[in-house]
Amino acid sequence: MTTALDAVTFTPTVHEVAPGSTVTTGMTLSVTDGIVGSPTTNNATTVIATAVSSAPTISGTKSGQTVNDNSTDQPFSAVTITDPNVGATDTVTITLTAGGVASDANGILSGTGVTRTGVGTYTLTTGTPSAVTSALDAVTFTPTAHEVAPGSTVTTGMMLSVTDGIVGSPTTNNATTVIATAVNDPPVISGTKSGQTVNDNATDQPFSAVTITDPDVGATETVTITLTAGGSASDANGTLSGTGLTRTGVGTYTLTAGTPSAVTTALDAVTFTPTAHEVTPAARSPPA
Repeated sequence: MTTALDAVTFTPTVHEVAPGSTVTTGMTLSVTDGIVGSPTTNNATTVIATAVSSAPTISGTKSGQTVNDNSTDQPFSAVTITDPNVGATDTVTITLTAGGVASDANGILSGTGVTRTGVGTYTLTTGTPSAVTSALDAVTFTPTAHEVAPGSTVTTGMMLSVTDGIVGSPTTNNATTVIATAVNDPPVISGTKSGQTVNDNATDQPFSAVTITDPDVGATETVTITLTAGGSASDANGTLSGTGLTRTGVGTYTLTAGTPSAVTTALDAVTFTPTAHEVTPAARSPPA
């Protein structure tokens, strides 16, 4: 019997109290031999269990998440932060990386309780594991638009680091990555003006205030100009001329392809020469 009792094992309940705190368990022995009526008891045995600290854990991270660069993503929506330590309050740090280095180049993070603390580095408001998990799941990543040519991709690494102020070293996880694909956006024409006036023995630069812009990296623009009369393409009312300008059909001209800046410069300099004497001269007022 003594041999069996000596081998009995007591397993304390883990994380019952805060790390460093203790729990005392009393143990009363009671022995009866079936001869003596009353058992022999002894309650001198006590075990004092000291709670040790355990590191927080990060689960649910996902690599290779995809998003267009004109949209947003919640890269940690399935992530859970757990911490077995009683009373633990956790702080989550998120570091965006490009080429393995902390960087703001590929995008930014936003969300409730999110504070940017350095280059590519953000911290979530400290709270319980449940609270920081909820905040982390709602964090939004907004890619940098038009960082690369349309159809190309940019991969952003995202490292999570969790500390609870109890365990010395933080728990880290760098499995999260987001791949942003650059989408093609149309060029923009601005600065056009209606109702411009000119005599038919003079010329005009009708696009002198026009600007062509294109947000896509490496975009090359081709500008086509069509002169119309009565709603149809026509050469009747005049002609266009200018550097890089080619007549390609009835009333139709094309500018040499180039960057948005280059075609804007060429377009601004295009000259319109009206057809002279196409209509009856306007009546002149008699001299005073």
